[in-house]
This record gives sequence, structure tokens and C-alpha cells, in this order.
Amino acid sequence: MKSRRDNVMLKRLKKLLAVTLVSAMSLANIVPVFATTTTTPTVVTSTTYDVGTGKLNIKGTNLLSDKANLNLKGVIISDGLDNSYTLTTPVSTKNSTSTTTTAITVALNAADMTALAKFLDNCTSYNDDGSGGYTATTTRSAIYSNANSPYLITFLKGWDGTSSPSLANQTMSVSDVAGLSSASYDCTSGTLTIKGTNLQTGASFLPKDLTITDGANNSYTLTSPKSSTSAIVLSKTDQIALKGIFTSNTTTVTDPDFGTKSLQPAFFLNAAFGWAGPTSIGTVLPTCPISVANYKPPVVTGPTAQKTVVIGSPLTGISTDTPGTIYVITTSSAINLGIDTTSTIPPTSTTKAALDLLVKNGTALSAVATAKNLKVSIPTKGTAKVSIAFNFATTKATDNYDVVEISDAGVQSNLVKNAFTINNVAAPALTAAATAGSASGTTVVNVTSTIATGDVLAYEFSTATIATPKIGLQTTTFAAIAAPKALTFYSFKSGDSISGVASSATTDKYLGIYELSATGTVVKFKLLTLTAAKIKPPTIKTAYVDGTKLTLVTDALNTADVPSGAFKVKNGTANDAVTNVAFVPNGNATTFTAITLTLTTPGAIGCSVKYTKPSTGYLQDSAGNAVATQTLTAIAPTAITAAITGVTVPVTGETPVTTTTGTGYTATITWNTSPATFAASTAYTATITITPSPGYTLSGVTKNFFTVSGATESNDAASGVVTAVFTATGS
Repeated sequence: MKSRRDNVMLKRLKKLLAVTLVSAMSLANIVPVFATTTTTPTVVTSTTYDVGTGKLNIKGTNLLSDKANLNLKGVIISDGLDNSYTLTTPVSTKNSTSTTTTAITVALNAADMTALAKFLDNCTSYNDDGSGGYTATTTRSAIYSNANSPYLITFLKGWDGTSSPSLANQTMSVSDVAGLSSASYDCTSGTLTIKGTNLQTGASFLPKDLTITDGANNSYTLTSPKSSTSAIVLSKTDQIALKGIFTSNTTTVTDPDFGTKSLQPAFFLNAAFGWAGPTSIGTVLPTCPISVANYKPPVVTGPTAQKTVVIGSPLTGISTDTPGTIYVITTSSAINLGIDTTSTIPPTSTTKAALDLLVKNGTALSAVATAKNLKVSIPTKGTAKVSIAFNFATTKATDNYDVVEISDAGVQSNLVKNAFTINNVAAPALTAAATAGSASGTTVVNVTSTIATGDVLAYEFSTATIATPKIGLQTTTFAAIAAPKALTFYSFKSGDSISGVASSATTDKYLGIYELSATGTVVKFKLLTLTAAKIKPPTIKTAYVDGTKLTLVTDALNTADVPSGAFKVKNGTANDAVTNVAFVPNGNATTFTAITLTLTTPGAIGCSVKYTKPSTGYLQDSAGNAVATQTLTAIAPTAITAAITGVTVPVTGETPVTTTTGTGYTATITWNTSPATFAASTAYTATITITPSPGYTLSGVTKNFFTVSGATESNDAASGVVTAVFTATGS
């Protein structure tokens, strides 16, 4: 509902409109005195862009005070050449201040800030080419000042919402540019410390946008993760890489560009756009110098005294504090490469490529013997690893060697002079020969050379030939470096029988015989090749015939599927067919010492048994030595003895015996009620099952033949099952 006051005001407004309409109609008939009116044009006197805050400050006269009509899309910034950028920020009361007609300040949006910073960064090449009056003495602040700025701003017609003409190529200065002023690097801590101007508070520093150069042709772009502080601890990868850039500590001289200290040798830091935040512009003019502290080259430590090393042995006594490659080279090679052999810490005078060429086609140190170029890994003082390579003249018996390292970063170390004498003299030959031993699978080695007092003889097996070692080779490490496999040494005396030998090419057919010093180094050597004639083969020892069962007692053999046709049994002139071949295990499942043949008719005492070695599936021992074809005459087995030993009388609380052995038999024992221990006041009965050993028989066993101490025994004729009854245990 309208109030009385509202109604009064409405009536007054209607009267005023009526009067205005009448006045307008009267004025239409009046001739005007002035034909036109004049508008004062807009004038821009200066423009400044603050990179850090993103604010564009425009000063002039007759600037539009109504900022709602400003149109920054009509503002273009250029570098005075062919590059330009048009602003996109919409203007509102939130980002523009204009209290007078002489100043306007507009805060650009994030897109314009980043794009404009990138545009300014891309234009810095203009500042480096020496044109436009920019000299080596021009400082960064001067580049962006009104007097020297290469940047121009154009205001298109209507940019301020009026009909003022366009204003082209007005000078624009740039302020608050984040710039580098100096940097330092500590080789010990791996810390790169940056100092600069107008660095934004809370900015993240991006090492990936920083490149370090030695002022020549060598540079490296960092890869460490971003840092919230200008003291950046670089990654281990970056620290190692910088060792290839920084080759010394630095001294200082005055730098006219930065007004700080430049350094000799000259190491510099280049920054790419965005290195300290999204609006940080890259390096312009001469790059930022870096001071380097705590630099030291790789340090190699050699033996405390010149050390004699036998070819085939590892080089010991070398360590380094820096990962890289250690080269053991002759002094003449060092001189040829330009390495200063008169100084312990020479300047870098050679390269990894040159040293690698010297040891080209190097093979592993485990290749032993006459390989021309050898390499092996050794530990450093820390946890890092280095490789080591050396070259020696195979035509020389001995030669002296120096040691030098090239680090992973390509920096040369000190030179360790005369670190090693490399011995390339082969061990002289022992006089030794092998003959077959007396036991299966053995050979006897007789050494006729005179063995020096304190020296010992040792042997080793190998599946392949063993290269003659160098005299002085340390056998305690030989197993780790000799081809074709790790070897184990065994001491022996001349004339000893050596077991486990084999003539098979797939097993250990080579036997190395060594004379070793008291410290285990090689004095003399002889390689023996083990043929079948030099090894005692396994045999079938005896044949026992017991009715239709014929038992062959053998040396220890491997279980094998031998065809029944390999055995022929002849009774007089008649052949007896073998229907089954069974192997009697020798306490385990892989070897046996007896074979049981089942005949079709009972064999006679004195019958002949012939084994013919088949082409496959033949009898052999664990070393691969085969049983040769042989013929035996069968004999009668030995009757088993009556007394069964090893079965103890039950005693309350004692554990029952479950097995026993005796001459010609083994036996298992079971007890009634299967007690874990014997109970009190209880009578026990043991059932003993006897198995004759090969060459023994149950034939001829009569009823109640067997005896057991302390028991009443009983058994059937020709049976190995015995019942032993014991009296009750005590209470």
C-alpha cells in the first residue's frame, strides 16, 4: 500500500514532466546559436607493467573515469619488431581502480599474467644481439626502464569507451622482474644456492629449468625435483653430472654486468622461463655466474708399495672415492695419452674415450691367461661401484703399471705411479702321471718332480681343460676367476688314490695337479686328461646262486634300467633264461650294491653268469664310469648265523628296539601292543623279520633255528620270521 507521501511525490513528478514537454516543443522552433561541441582527446603519458603483481598502470590526461567502459581487448603489447600480444582481461570494479582522469590501474587475470610473462621472456633475444643501444654494461633494471625499454604498447580506438583516436607504439616499462643475480655450489653438500631480485614469496624453484655451463661447450640441465627454498639440495644424479662441469674451485673477479662477482674459471647458470614461478622470466644478457666451493677431483688410492700381480689374479689394493672407471696402464701409455706422470694430481689431460680405446675389446678378468685387455669390478670406499680395466703386453713376462681413474662425470683422477708389476710368466710343468687305482672309480697320481720343502700337492677336477696358471697365482681366489667353473682344491700325496674321477666328457674328466707354496700360490702345474684306462672301472664282484635266485654283488652303482637280455646264465651247456632284473638299494634310492636275477629254472653251483654292456641302459657308477663286459662263476651263498643280536629284553619304561643288523642279515622288529615304552608287569612278544644280505641265504634254516638272548624263540624251516617271547617286566 502506498503512503500519503508517495502519492504526493507522484503528483509532483507528473506536473514536472508536463512542463518539460511544453518547453521542448517551444525550443524546437528556436534557431541554435552554436553548430558543434568539442571533446578533449585522451592522452597516455606512460605505462608500466608489474610482472610480480600483474598490474598494468596507465598514466595520462583525460583518462576515462568510468572504468566500466574500459576495453583491454583493444590494448596490444609488442617488442618493437614483429611480436605482439593482445590482452584479454575483462575490466570490472573488482580489478580496476581509477579515482582521477590521470591514472588507471588494472590487475590482469592469471591467463594474461602467464602469457605476458612468456611473451616478455620470448622477446629477451632482442636484448642479447647488441642492437638498440644495449651494451654489455646495460643492467637488467635498465633493460626494462622507460629510457631503454624495447617494449611498446598500442591503444586501439575506443579502448577507453570514447571516440579518442588510437595511440600507437607508446613506450611501456616493465618492473618487478624476477631475475638471477648470483649462485653458488658446494661440491661437498651438493647444494646450489640461488640469489636474485624480485623473487616471489613462496615461489617454487624448478631445477629442470636451470642449466649450468662451463662457459665453453659443456652444459648440463638439472633434473632434481622442485624446491621450496633457493638453497636447492641436488639429487645424486645431478651431483655426479656436475662433477663433469666443475673441474676446479673458482676465484673471483669483478663483473660489470651484475655488479657482483664473476668467477674464473667461468661457470654460469642459465634460467628458462618459469624457473621461479609462472611469471619468472628467463635469463637475459650475460648469464649468472656460479661460485664453486669444496671441489676435488676423484682420488684413487693404490697399494702402499709396488705390488706384484699374477695375470689371472684380481687386482687388489685399489680404492677410489668416486664412481667411475679405473685404468691400469703402462707408464709409456700414460705418457702417450698426455697424462702428467711427474705429478700425483695432474690436470685433466686425457678422456675416457682415449683410455677405452687403449683397452678396446677388453674381456672379463675371469678370462684369465693371455687375454690382452682385462676388466673387473672393485668396491670403492663408499657403497658405489667402479669398474677397472687394464692392458698389458703379452709379449713381456713382466711390466710396470700406473693407475688412473675417469669418473662417471668424465673427470680424471690423480695418477698412482708404479702401482703394480704384472706377472705374465706361466707356471713350469710338474712331472706327474695317472694310472688306474685299486678301487672302483679311482685313479692314482704319481708325482716324480722334486717338491720343495714346505710346498704341498693339490688337485682339482674340471669338466673342461684348465689353462696353465701364472706362477705365483693365489689359489684361494683361483676358484672364483678360473674357467669354466668354480674349482675346489684337495691336498694329496704322490701315490694317493683319488676317488670320484670319471672319463666321461660330460663329467670331470680333467685333473689339474698343482705344487703350491705354503701360502697357497702356484709353483708348478700339470694338466692330466683322464681316459678310461687311467680309472678303475666299477665291477660285478661275485655271483651267488640260490635256486631260481641269482644275486650279483657289485661296486656302488647308479640305479638304471638294465635290460634282462644283458645277462646270460648257462648251466653247463644249457642256457637259463633271466625273467626279471631287480636292484637292491644301498641304503638310499639312488645307488645299489647288488642285483637279483630271477631264473626260469634253479641254477646250479658253478653256473656261468655273463654281463654284456649294452649300448644304452648300462651299469655305471655315479661318476659315469661304466661296468665292462665280464663273466663270473656262481657260488653258493653263505648260510645265515643262528644267533640274532641286538634285540634287548623289555624293561619297564624303556623304548622298544625296532631294527637290528648282524653278520649276513638285517632285521625289523615289531612288538605286540606296539608300545612306545614298555609297561610294568607286562609280557611282550617280538616278531623279528630277517632279510639276508647279498651272498647269504635262508636255505638250510631248520625249525626253531634262531636264538634270541633272554627269550623263548620259534621259527619255521627255511623262514626268516622269528617269534621271541619274553617274560613279564618288573612292577
